[in-house]
Amino acid sequence: MTPSPRSTLVNAGSIVRWGLVAVGVVAVLLGALSVGAFLKPTVFGSILEEGGPVERLSVFAWILAALAVWYRAKLDKQSTAIMLTFLAFGAREADLHKAFSSDSFLKIRYYTEGSFGAEKLLFGVAALVLIGMLLIAAFCIFRHVFLRGGWRTAFGQVVVVGGALLCLTKVADRLPSILRVKFGVHIQPDLAAALLSFEEVGELLVPTLFIIAFAWLNTARATDHTFRFLELRGTGNPTANRS
Repeated sequence: MTPSPRSTLVNAGSIVRWGLVAVGVVAVLLGALSVGAFLKPTVFGSILEEGGPVERLSVFAWILAALAVWYRAKLDKQSTAIMLTFLAFGAREADLHKAFSSDSFLKIRYYTEGSFGAEKLLFGVAALVLIGMLLIAAFCIFRHVFLRGGWRTAFGQVVVVGGALLCLTKVADRLPSILRVKFGVHIQPDLAAALLSFEEVGELLVPTLFIIAFAWLNTARATDHTFRFLELRGTGNPTANRS
C-alpha cells in the first residue's frame, strides 16, 4: 500500500537541517546561560538552585516526555521501558531517590557505609530494577538509532542530541565534587555558577528534546523500517511491527 504524503518520512536534506537546528538551539541557550552565570552568579544561583523553578520544570518535562511515549506508542516491553525510564528521571529530579531512605539509594556508599539491613536490601532491589529498566531503554534506543539507521531521521537525530546532552549534564554535575575529593582542586565560584547553569538548564532541555523527538515520530507514522523500534498507536499501518 502506498503511504499518503503526510505519512512519508521527510527528505534527507530536511532531516539534516532539523538536526542542525536542534544542535544550534541547545548550543545557543546553554552558551547564553553560562555567560549569564559568569556575569550574575547570585541571580542565576537563585533560579537554578536545588528545588528551584528550573528543576521543578524539569520534573514536569520528564512527565510530559513519558506521556508522549504513552500517547504515541503501544505499550510493549520496549516502549514501556522507555516510558518508565523517563518517569524515573523525573522522580530523581524531584529528589524522590533520597526521600524515603537515609541517603540516596542510587549511590554505592549508601550500601557500603554502616550496617546492611532490610531497608538497604529493599532499596537495593529497587535500584537494580531501575538500572535494568534503564539498560533496556538505552539498548532499544541505541539499536534503533545506530544499528537500524534511525540517525537518518529527525527523530533519531534529536534523540542523539538529547542523549549527548544528558551525559554532559552528568559530567557538569559531578566534576566539581570529583576535582575537590580526588584532586583537592576547588573551582572558582563563577566557574561553579557556569557549571550549575549548564547542568540545570541542560536537564530541562533533555526531556524537552525527547518530547520534540516523539512529535516527529508522530509525523513519520512508522512508514519506514527504521521506525519498527516502536509500534505506534492507531496508525493502522501493517509495516509498524515490533522488532
